[in-house]
Amino acid sequence: MDNDNTAAGGETKKVFVKRDIRGYIIFFAVMIFVAALVVCVLMLLPGRNPSLRGDSDSGIGRSFMFPFVFTDEKNSLYIVKNQGDEALAVDDSVRDAVHIASKGVVYYVRDNTLYCYEVGAGRRYSVAVNVDRYTVAGDKESVYYSASDGSLWYSNGKKSTMLDEACESRNGTLLSAGKSAVLFISNVDNAAGTADLCCFTPGGSVRKLLEGISAVDRFGLSGGDKYAFCSQNGELCVCDLKGSVIARTARAVPVEANKQAALNEPATKELNLDGNVPLKYVYVTAADESSTGSVLFFNGKSFKTLADNVQRIIYCSADHGLLLYTVPESGGERVYRANGKGTSEKLILLEDTARCLYDKDSDYLYYQKNSGALFRVNIYSSKLESVQISESSALLYKYPGKPFVQFTIADSDIVSLVHSSNTVQQYSGDKETRLYGADNDKYLLLRVYGSDSVSLDLAENGYFTRIAANVDNSVFFDGLIDTVIYSSGGSLWLWTEKGTTELGRFGRITAVNVA
Repeated sequence: MDNDNTAAGGETKKVFVKRDIRGYIIFFAVMIFVAALVVCVLMLLPGRNPSLRGDSDSGIGRSFMFPFVFTDEKNSLYIVKNQGDEALAVDDSVRDAVHIASKGVVYYVRDNTLYCYEVGAGRRYSVAVNVDRYTVAGDKESVYYSASDGSLWYSNGKKSTMLDEACESRNGTLLSAGKSAVLFISNVDNAAGTADLCCFTPGGSVRKLLEGISAVDRFGLSGGDKYAFCSQNGELCVCDLKGSVIARTARAVPVEANKQAALNEPATKELNLDGNVPLKYVYVTAADESSTGSVLFFNGKSFKTLADNVQRIIYCSADHGLLLYTVPESGGERVYRANGKGTSEKLILLEDTARCLYDKDSDYLYYQKNSGALFRVNIYSSKLESVQISESSALLYKYPGKPFVQFTIADSDIVSLVHSSNTVQQYSGDKETRLYGADNDKYLLLRVYGSDSVSLDLAENGYFTRIAANVDNSVFFDGLIDTVIYSSGGSLWLWTEKGTTELGRFGRITAVNVA
């Protein structure tokens, strides 16, 4: 955390004193000694733990470059703590590793023992034994895990507490962890397909919230561990964490944030451990099973109808602050925008439209006609003027973390990249890959040549700098693309503007997920 040094002001008074030069010399000598001591102490203190950037216009680069934690093809775990360091071995034959960056620790499982590796100290300790699966809660302080005998446990890193002797798995999902609380089902009646919904919060005890919920449908937390939701008797049921039912509605499921198709994904996956699901909007299927349904708004007390006859949901933001949906209208579909406050406003009419894609980084809604013609409109523009991008298009893709959209053309390997400025760049999707960071005019260029060789260059403002003549697999880089890690010729390499350094001999590597 950065220090904020502020000067305190006060009333000015004239004070007459006798000057003692020896006192000044002693005073300044002491001050110099104290300052030197502070500098030495600061130099000895460990560096701040890095943090994730969150949802921002930073492309698919890493939020931070170091510490860089990875596994090799033998599932051995390694770490490069700082730039200029070699890769250090942490452990062998690991699985399910996750780097909790802000806490400076790495969790992983080896031989069914859950370990916590302290990055700063360079040591590890055992958290629990006989571990089958584990989950780190959103506060990054709590760890929940299932033992090989089916029991469910909670650990704060120092002590483990059993929550349930035989926690049941719901479609392969053991539990739903939120910011710190966890939901799980118990006492499953396989014949009836029902179970009890239970909750645990650190510092408290296990509470049974509801009985007779569906043992196969989804359950979860919402509102920052304020609500729990589940399916009970064919209804979406919302209750508080004491088990008091707040609202119910039939044939409904929460509307969730879109997972948009992408041609390029980050080589390092950054996880949001908080499993809270926003409940502002739920979708209700029609009783007659028609192709349309209703969207309801949850105000914390009850469900209110936002729209009926909803044909498609185009986009829902992660926090439910924005919802785009369509309603059939004469000549096509009318797009509506809801703002997370229970109201919506009318936008454009889509005619003969096959696909839609909303780019949250540029505020443009892209829509594709059945003919393949591609258009876009800024949903916050007062005029809502549509602009044609291309006469033909096939598949649409969102570029993660950038105000870009990509599209392909039928029977062609050409990929078109559309910038927010409406500039369109085209390249061969079979031979080129462009990896963007924070700068819209700077990217890493991977190009296939020969039979199976791939070169790596840095492209910036029309100029290219060769990084490697041949790379083996994934490329890892920071958001500014000042630092690049790649494998080539059986070695792991670090590139900066000052040169290239070998980090060690490794085969195919995989970056550990970061949270």
